[in-house]
Amino acid sequence: RNPHSVFFLIGLYMLLIVLLFDGKLRQVMVHGIDILCARILRICPNQIVLYFKGKGKYFVLLLLLFSLSLMNMVKKVQEVRHTTPVFNKWSHGRFIDPEFKSILLELRKDPQDRIFMMLSQPKGSSHLVEDQFFNWVAMKSKFTSDKAHFYLDPAMFAIADERLKYCQDLITSLNQGVIVPRDTVAFLKKNKVNILLPKKFVALLEGMAIMKTYETYVIMG
Repeated sequence: RNPHSVFFLIGLYMLLIVLLFDGKLRQVMVHGIDILCARILRICPNQIVLYFKGKGKYFVLLLLLFSLSLMNMVKKVQEVRHTTPVFNKWSHGRFIDPEFKSILLELRKDPQDRIFMMLSQPKGSSHLVEDQFFNWVAMKSKFTSDKAHFYLDPAMFAIADERLKYCQDLITSLNQGVIVPRDTVAFLKKNKVNILLPKKFVALLEGMAIMKTYETYVIMG
């Protein structure tokens, strides 16, 4: 019945609405807040009135601005979700060359979601790296993630740890110019992982088929 807790619940409610709804976001949010506020006023009207006489009005103003910002963000996300994103100077610097960028945008147009490892060589480097920013650009699922996300789920933590191990084995082998171990290749194939990488590394991925060829890149799987 603490007013601070009340407004925290309202904010939490708004966040859940943003995550669960899109088109009817405003109607659902406004209607739900009306019901929630009516219920709150019945439970602790005196505390709410006192809070509004103090600092409450400033908090409500911030809450309103926060809500409008969230609604605008959801609208923008819906607008660019299936279109080419607007790349700024920062993101342009992540691309290796125009061909690599065009491949990602071509993959983006493919409605089928596939698991990808995007391997590239940053400017001025001879080593391959995986940059999951490219998965976002291509709108394709990534295979690895920070295993710390699963620290409350031992089974998922073990899966994430195993994936990171094999992917690191892949990248290390390619950078050292040695054949990728068979168990690594078998693991990636078993999990239907597609790999986008420069052509010159194809010979090191024995057992993987070339799915598509570009001028200087290939997709293997």
